[in-house]
Amino acid sequence: MKVSLRTLKYIGFSLVLMFADILHNGNLNLIYLFGIFIIFRFLIKKRYFYHVEIRYLIPFLSIVLMFIIFTDQPFSTIKMFVYFGKLFINIALLLFFQYNFSKKNIREGMKFILATLSLLLTLALIFHNNNIFWRLNDPFNSFSKTRLQLLFSEPSVLGLFVGTLLIFSFYSFLEFGIDRLCMIGVVVPLICLVLSFSLSAMVYTAIVILYLVAKKILKVIPTKKLNERILVLIILILMMMFFIMITENPVRNRVLAILNGTDGSFNFRWNAATQSLFSILEKTNYLGLGFGNMNTEYGRSILESVGMSDIFANSFLYFIAEAGILGVFYIVFIINYCIKNIRKNKYLGQDDCTELKQGLLIYVFISQIAGGYFTDPFIWCLYGIICAKNLKRSGLKI
Repeated sequence: MKVSLRTLKYIGFSLVLMFADILHNGNLNLIYLFGIFIIFRFLIKKRYFYHVEIRYLIPFLSIVLMFIIFTDQPFSTIKMFVYFGKLFINIALLLFFQYNFSKKNIREGMKFILATLSLLLTLALIFHNNNIFWRLNDPFNSFSKTRLQLLFSEPSVLGLFVGTLLIFSFYSFLEFGIDRLCMIGVVVPLICLVLSFSLSAMVYTAIVILYLVAKKILKVIPTKKLNERILVLIILILMMMFFIMITENPVRNRVLAILNGTDGSFNFRWNAATQSLFSILEKTNYLGLGFGNMNTEYGRSILESVGMSDIFANSFLYFIAEAGILGVFYIVFIINYCIKNIRKNKYLGQDDCTELKQGLLIYVFISQIAGGYFTDPFIWCLYGIICAKNLKRSGLKI
């Protein structure tokens, strides 16, 4: 059977996504290799590549320059160079998806991704005591000791990935109804998400899905019935939350632990991190530890001096701790770039997937508050999709 080059590309990228984190090292994420490939294969020939790269890199280099000139803190030149390289690749990924995502057949891509995910899930269910597919006796989650992680570095990373698939599938369901592939796109990722017991991924996936449902309701109903439908929507959300809280389940137990202040993971990811961040900024004259410097002997000594036992498990706070107060402006710069592109494409009439893009932006933003790391290439692929031009709904039917 003859296989076209286009099909091979879909299969290749699907495998890259599914096996991206198999080496369990952020610097060796396979999506970085894909980014290097597209730099030399596609983007290096495009004029816009240099314009946007410069637009993103100048603020970053300004932060580095300010750190070097106005601080006498020790830093690793190699780590800073590696950080710069990862950011350069991530910008290339953003550009690739921004200018090429609309030209891809999403249905074909989802077929290969869901087929691979279904195969791995089946193997995981058969070999349910295997530490390759499962995290056994999880030391961090006291409510669910056995958690699905497949070939990802940890269950929360799997949760982020399958949550994205759920958002695309649910959007397709709302706009076009359900067919066999769309049903698989909802059921298989949902099973993976539940078995991962990643509360953070469940929460921000649910938030985006509720947002998409609300936007759909507000779009299709007559204006005169708007207040009544909004009231019904609010009641349904409250009923769902009430049902979750009155039944015995790991999600309820962990939510209660967070509210009571006894959840160690939440306390470490947010409470301890936010308190320590201000101390770190004061100690470094608000210039930060320097890119790549937190996970060094010097960086860890600063963390220990402010009461942190380990590096931050929070993308934005981690970035600000290393970049200093200027890191806040860089985060705002990136988010604003995404918002401007959403508005621009909608204003020009080039886009009728505004709700999906808005939902993905909410997803990316919340997920980086909950955890992850700033240079995660998967996140930057999502940034590119959010900024994509001519992303018509018909191309998103799965």
